[in-house]
Amino acid sequence: MIALIDYGIGNLRSVQKALEYVGAEARLTVDPAVMRAADKVVLPGVGAFGDGMKGLRARGLVDAVREIAARGTPLLGICVGMQVLFDSSEEMGQHPGLGILPGRVKRFAPEDTLATTDYGGAYPSVVGRGRVYGIQFHPEKSQSVGLLLLRNFVERG
Repeated sequence: MIALIDYGIGNLRSVQKALEYVGAEARLTVDPAVMRAADKVVLPGVGAFGDGMKGLRARGLVDAVREIAARGTPLLGICVGMQVLFDSSEEMGQHPGLGILPGRVKRFAPEDTLATTDYGGAYPSVVGRGRVYGIQFHPEKSQSVGLLLLRNFVERG
């Protein structure tokens, strides 16, 4: 089962439907026990870094997400879910993140950048370290290529 973390930031249902489409049992949850028991965890998101962290803190999910990453459970952050994996962000002020991946959301460490996208200049679009991955784009809205990425995460972690 894949736990899909509901921390009050958008795009949950489309991510859940995409995961189910590629064969996963995806359970939307705010329960840290469900998250800890999951085979894999997805942290989706649309919006601003500060709001994402505020939602995680308000629901008491920060420690659970950090524990999941520390013990090696596959964890996928999507868009803002990717950004909050880092130490901090400079988006609309200074905000502390989860600290799972080192760096500030302004520039990512080259050793954690797995893929870049050229959009008027190269920027990191896929990051990761160990079994923690983050993608800046929305695979659930990226047709067959995005669904393939989700299928790979579901099947291989």
